[in-house]
Amino acid sequence: MLLKIKNKFKIRSTSAKVIVSYLLLVVMIISILSVILYYTFMKTSLDIIELNCSEKLGQSVNITKFIRNHIYASGSQLMNDEVVKPIIYKDEISILDQYNVSMKIKKAMFADPIIQSIYIYNSKANVLFSNIDTDKKVFFDEEMRSILSKYNNKSTSPYIPIKVKYKDMNGKNSTENIISVIFSDLEYSSNTNNTNNNLNSSLIINLKADEIQTTIASSVQDDKLITLIMDEEGTVIFDSTLDGFSSNKKSSEYIIEIMNSNVSEGINIRDVEGSKSLVVYKRMEEIEGIFVSISPFN
Repeated sequence: MLLKIKNKFKIRSTSAKVIVSYLLLVVMIISILSVILYYTFMKTSLDIIELNCSEKLGQSVNITKFIRNHIYASGSQLMNDEVVKPIIYKDEISILDQYNVSMKIKKAMFADPIIQSIYIYNSKANVLFSNIDTDKKVFFDEEMRSILSKYNNKSTSPYIPIKVKYKDMNGKNSTENIISVIFSDLEYSSNTNNTNNNLNSSLIINLKADEIQTTIASSVQDDKLITLIMDEEGTVIFDSTLDGFSSNKKSSEYIIEIMNSNVSEGINIRDVEGSKSLVVYKRMEEIEGIFVSISPFN
């Protein structure tokens, strides 16, 4: 009798062990499947987010290319204009010359809503011509001479973001965000006897950064996405929020990584100003800039 009870207990114990082992195996399989499904879902989600961000960055690149080509066409046309070109390089400039060139650059500016002002610098006469308002002229003239000096010394790119601070007619402090694009026939200038050798005769088209921001932002239509365009030194030429416009971000870790990268484009998950973010970047040689898209990654 006692032997039968022992045998039954052994059978039940063995059955319990089998059941427990089976349950553990089921739990283990479910856990493995859950992990696989989680990472599959995460990868799929990440792929969708990456594709979405890449497409939106591509839209920003295309809009910027269009603006760049448009401004370069306008600049090249003005540089070769029969009224403008002599003013850039001739030794003596008459009052009639000044009037004619003033009318020409005003017409070019009013024909394009993203142009803030146009400057012509004649290095022989060391004179700046522009269609800038009188109350801003002193402040803008100073900035234009400064960027010409930097550009001629190869310390900046042809696209120069500037925050111009000035006092308006009422004495109120004001600021305008502009992107200056410089056109200069360096070969032609070097063959002329400039009296002011440190600056080359040039044409400067100043663009309204706020208008460009609106144009690019409207093509993306994503309030959470931040788009930056930087030069190779980390200076922000364009910021979709305008918060970082003309600032330098080369001290930021995610920017350092991009600038030191040997590949022309990439996608990373990085900490950006305390938030986990998806960072997509693309170098564009024809625009001489690095496009960076930053979006929250949850």
